[in-house]
Amino acid sequence: MNILYFGRYSKNEILAGPLKVANRIFNIMNEKYSCEFIEYFFDGKEYGLFKKLFGKEIIIYDNKIIFRLGLFRIFFHMFKFKPQLIHILTYERFAVITFIFRLFSKMKIIYNVHNVVRYENENVFNVKGFEKIKDNICETVFIKYSDVLFFLSESNALFAGQYYNFSSNKNRIISNGVDEVFYTASVIRETNKNNPLSLIFIGDIERKDKGFEFLKNILEKISIRINLYIISKRTYYKLSFINKSIQIQFLNLMSPGKLSAFLRDKDIFISTSSNDSFNISSVEAMAAGAIPILTKETGSSRFIKQGVNGFVFGYGDTDSFVNAINLLNGDRIILQNMMKECPKIYDELSWKNISDLYESNYKNILADK
Repeated sequence: MNILYFGRYSKNEILAGPLKVANRIFNIMNEKYSCEFIEYFFDGKEYGLFKKLFGKEIIIYDNKIIFRLGLFRIFFHMFKFKPQLIHILTYERFAVITFIFRLFSKMKIIYNVHNVVRYENENVFNVKGFEKIKDNICETVFIKYSDVLFFLSESNALFAGQYYNFSSNKNRIISNGVDEVFYTASVIRETNKNNPLSLIFIGDIERKDKGFEFLKNILEKISIRINLYIISKRTYYKLSFINKSIQIQFLNLMSPGKLSAFLRDKDIFISTSSNDSFNISSVEAMAAGAIPILTKETGSSRFIKQGVNGFVFGYGDTDSFVNAINLLNGDRIILQNMMKECPKIYDELSWKNISDLYESNYKNILADK
């Protein structure tokens, strides 16, 4: 297979879900097939118009070659490479050029729908004006004209359907994967028998969709001591609880190696999101042995067996979250038994297994003439 990937590739290992998918999938497929990864000159302040149209840079990360090209260079590069598949791994507007190229080629285009950009622009980032118009046009093209759409969950696909019309026949569901270091952390997990429960929240607490206000409501009703760890790009907030049993510690985002070591003795990963297409951190925490308590609006919640390897409740169901936390605190045998179940998620979501799903879909797409 000749596969041409579009998106962003990062040498930094502190990665959000979409970038981690881009890195991991390209790295694995690059060892099996004829693959290339194309980036763009994203930073307009650093790169001028000439670079954005005709520029070419070749970046080498750990023996992997990334092409950073201007728009005209991309077009001619595609003619030279002759891809059978073009896979847009992360939403980037420059990738709209692939649909022009398809007028001259029979190759198939796949798009990973990690999130709905239109929703985020309107409800999270407050993007306005011409930038918003450009995003709406590009996302419409990606979803309408891609041959196949990879969603992270059924709820992810249904949510996108609220904004765009597309045939469900185009949909494929492929989850995000888990790095091996998280499973390794579970093997040397340290037992917490008597200490206060530790809760981990990963995300920007100022984003309404992450549900931190809901988490505060939950913890204000807790009567036991809790150590709350907030891992975020921002490490200082003027934040306090009326409930003085809650002790807060802010931490910077971490690489997989550091995060897996940190998770080794933590008890609970909590997601109180009102809308989250997957939440890769939740399954990484599970693989390390931390018990997930998630909203059903969190896409990865479909991997939870209620009361066996975690808990799932509806957004806003404060009492159910409180009861689950109290149960785990009051019965440490249940806590330990669930911690033993959680790492089994790695058997299903290792990047090896996830990449096999991508590979199988590639072959089916190419076979479907």
